[in-house]
This record gives sequence, C-alpha cells and structure tokens, in this order.
Amino acid sequence: MRSKSGKKKRLYVVDDHPVFRRGIRQLLQFAREIEIAGEAANFDSAVAGIAETLPDLVLLDLRLGNKSGLDLLRQIRPRWPNMKVIILTVSDAEEDLTEALREGAVGYMLKDMEPEELLEGVQHALKGEIILSQRLRSALGRVLNHKNSRDGNEERNVLSRRECEIVAAVAQGKTNKMIAQLLGITEETVKVHMKRILRRTKLKNRVELAVWVKEQSQLVPAARSQ
Repeated sequence: MRSKSGKKKRLYVVDDHPVFRRGIRQLLQFAREIEIAGEAANFDSAVAGIAETLPDLVLLDLRLGNKSGLDLLRQIRPRWPNMKVIILTVSDAEEDLTEALREGAVGYMLKDMEPEELLEGVQHALKGEIILSQRLRSALGRVLNHKNSRDGNEERNVLSRRECEIVAAVAQGKTNKMIAQLLGITEETVKVHMKRILRRTKLKNRVELAVWVKEQSQLVPAARSQ
C-alpha cells in the first residue's frame, strides 16, 4: 500500500539482534509498497534514527539492552502521535501486552509467528487497523474482563445506539475518518463520541476498546456496512 502521493510506506526496525533485523529486511522485499527507512539496535540510536527518518511505522522489540522498548514507545507517542508502533517480541506476558497497548502501540505480535502473518500484520497496521493475534486478544480480554468485574460495568450498558455503532467500527479496526464516512457524520463528532465512550467504559484507548468488544460477544449492533 502506498500513500496518496504514490510514495512507499516507510518502516523502521528496532531490535538488538542483527540476524532478526536482516530477516525483516529480507521479508519486506516481498512487499513492494513498503521500504525500510532504517534500523537500530539500541534506545539512543533508535531515537536519533526515527527523528531523522520519520517512518510511518516502527517495529519495536521490548528488550533493548539496558532500556525497554516501552521507554522508546513513550518517547515516540508524544513527539510523533501519527507514527504507528507495533511491538514485536518473544514476551507473551499479559503485563507487557497491556502496558504496550496503554502506551499507544497499534499492535503486539510475537516473534514465533509465521513470516507471512508478520507481513500481513504490518500491512494491516499501515491501513490503520489494530494488530493482535488471537492468543493475545484472549490474554488481553482476560485482563479487561477482570477489570470489568472489579470496577463494575453499569456504564458500559448505557451506550447510545450511535456510540454502539462507533464501538463496533473501532473493533473492526476502522479509523475516526473511516467511521465518519461510514456513519455519515463528521470526524469531530466521532472524536467527541470516542471520548465519551472511553470515559463510560473506563478503558484507556481504542485498542483496549476493540479487544474488549471482541471478547464481549453480547455487545449491541455491528456498524452499518457501506
């Protein structure tokens, strides 16, 4: 997938294993619409490289020597809010998963996945979709359901029909712009609804919301199709 200007989407790889970085380069040779903007093996090099290249998406390992990938994620999100970050790691620990998503990662993938799945995940993330494997969705769902039972869920049952349509669209990985077009409302109206939805559901961001919806099959109507 290319941008509207026809330019390739640019990806930056942050991982402390050179063999793995080389493998990512080889894999992306099969994706004509994506190019490697750069790579780094540690926190400091990554910050400098990302600032210089301004990629569309960063593939980020959690383990970066004496720093964590989460530390880098916390640097990226405030400085470049439109830059997408996917965590690519060996850790399937629920605390790592939930922390990464709460800090703004758009996806969390495990290194033992098939190369084709990884490439597909990157492509979907660049389209604005949320990327989690089924196993990880289930893990996050357990965390959110525990929080739900602890905090109570009364507010979650009083979403309006419009809010439910927006929630369903978020669960499908749609962006605010796509939701606005789908429902025939303005993007600003979608943003207002999203703030209210997150407040009522007591969730941190749209990633948590999307995963929670997929784990709560009883939630109201799906978004209208075009």
